[in-house]
Amino acid sequence: MITTIIFDFDGTLADTLPFVEKKLFKMLKEEKIKITYKQMIEDFRSKQFSELMNLWKISWLKLPIILKKIKQSQIDLYDEIGNIKIFPGVKKLLYKLKKKGFTLTILSSNLENNISKFLKINNLNIFEKIHAGSQILGKSKAINEFIKQNNFNKDEVLYIGDEIRDIEACKKSGIRIIGVGWGMHKATILNNHGADFVVNKPSDIFKIISRQ
Repeated sequence: MITTIIFDFDGTLADTLPFVEKKLFKMLKEEKIKITYKQMIEDFRSKQFSELMNLWKISWLKLPIILKKIKQSQIDLYDEIGNIKIFPGVKKLLYKLKKKGFTLTILSSNLENNISKFLKINNLNIFEKIHAGSQILGKSKAINEFIKQNNFNKDEVLYIGDEIRDIEACKKSGIRIIGVGWGMHKATILNNHGADFVVNKPSDIFKIISRQ
């Protein structure tokens, strides 16, 4: 039986993708990568981080610089949070799950002040735990630490995310995952990578959880 739900933030609750893509395109131009904005989005929304590094021929020696730029973009996001929209139907889902007694949590590589500001703006003071600022790479470690710190039972935990790396992390951690098709990676891609469930609208999440 599911008692605890871990939500990803970017691309699952908050539509930060347009902001992220603009920052990414700027970074690629700084790295003198020749690519159109349209092609960048197509690549970004269909491949993993490691695949993108190789596809765009970015040296792995530059990884520390890339990660530093990603963190800086997260810092810059704080001033733009007021313009970030919650995905349609998500707020209704969250309140419905809360009313049913589920423990709602967030695990994200984004910064806690960004997440807290977003939740406050959207009147979503319903999450019991927030694990923010985890590394971009190695998400399974963050999941395991989060579960251990809070004494959650893995059999009762469900993760909800929008990326291939979420699926891989959950498989390594031994928890189930619902992939959402409105975020970074399309539903077909999430399904092909082995998500336990894949949905295209928030209301389907409640239906799945109710059957577990």
